[in-house]
Amino acid sequence: MGETTIFLIRHGRTRANEEERFSGRTGEPLLEKGRLQARKAGELLSRETISVVLSSPMVRSMDTGRIIANIVNAPLIVEHGIAEIRIPQWDGRLKADLLRDESSGYRLWKKDPASFSLPGAETLPQLQVRAVACLKSIASRYEGKKVVAVSHLAVMRCLVLYFSERDFSQYRNIHIDNARPLVFKGNSDHIQLTEYLYHS
Repeated sequence: MGETTIFLIRHGRTRANEEERFSGRTGEPLLEKGRLQARKAGELLSRETISVVLSSPMVRSMDTGRIIANIVNAPLIVEHGIAEIRIPQWDGRLKADLLRDESSGYRLWKKDPASFSLPGAETLPQLQVRAVACLKSIASRYEGKKVVAVSHLAVMRCLVLYFSERDFSQYRNIHIDNARPLVFKGNSDHIQLTEYLYHS
């Protein structure tokens, strides 16, 4: 049936982004700036024939997905496999406070993120396994179609690393702006990161 095209997009801007705070799995909504970013992304993606908009269950990603879905006239469906990394010990905390707190593990996260581990928290390798399996599942379920998937920075970095065959030492070298799509194409057996889409 042909290849699937997945427009993977980070949610729009939030107050936590402005404040250098770890949103995690809190109910953080979009700022008005984030809503505008989502609308611009929707306008860009309206040039494509989008079959479905998938979204992480976090409020900020659902808000982004809903705005895009309304513009591209496609249904919005929750996709748990692209949810934010699970580190409950950090949810809602300022990154500066985490850095000062030696028990938080944040210093190791900054220095060597793949080695980070806390009880009950998800590691980057675990996140990557989850996210890759989800992207392959999306490619299989929506074979030959064009879909949008709204997710988070850590998830997207892990996917870029995997599909560009780079290791976790390159994690912090990957820059992903709010609400700017990455384009993945392929099927469940072979997916490629093909391009960035930038707002015109």
